[in-house]
Amino acid sequence: IFSTASGIHKIQKNTLSNISISGFGTFSSMNGINMTTSASGSSLVDSNIISNLANNKTTGNGAMFGVLSSGTMTSETITNNTIMQLFNAGSGQTVGISSGASSSNRILSKNTIFAINSASITTVTGITTSGGGQAVSQNKVYDISGTFNGSPIVSGITISVGTSLSISLTNNLIGIIQAPNANTNSNGNPSVRGISLISTSSNS
Repeated sequence: IFSTASGIHKIQKNTLSNISISGFGTFSSMNGINMTTSASGSSLVDSNIISNLANNKTTGNGAMFGVLSSGTMTSETITNNTIMQLFNAGSGQTVGISSGASSSNRILSKNTIFAINSASITTVTGITTSGGGQAVSQNKVYDISGTFNGSPIVSGITISVGTSLSISLTNNLIGIIQAPNANTNSNGNPSVRGISLISTSSNS
């Protein structure tokens, strides 16, 4: 589902499954739901099921997202979605839910995300968000893995917050986060992270 219109977005109770990319091109990206709206708009992504998405291309650097939300909006709610069985053989990041929208009223809650796997060198994450005004709660994130033999970064939840911005992160269940072939032993840059909070704000 690809939506870039302005105004109110409501994407609810859809099932997207068994979608794949193959071949030898230099770029490939795959999104279950990709949504961008404008400053006057709002978004609701609720009760969708996204399963068995596969990027089987070993060439190229395409990213994979179960749900990708961006743009500037008055409010954003991503809730009650089930995202499972995402596989990315390329070198781009692999993410269950990514919220990069600019809004002071953002809720990511009660989502279930599992069986997310990448064989690439980059990032694998259940939920990633950035900016302030985030309430991330009651999500279940498990079985997230990066099998690359190198230095992948595999996280349950990743939150990036700038100076003087605040977030709320409560009552999430995170488990089985794995990088079985990682060869890094740096405490400052670990390959496996249950929650990764990247912040320059004392109020986060």
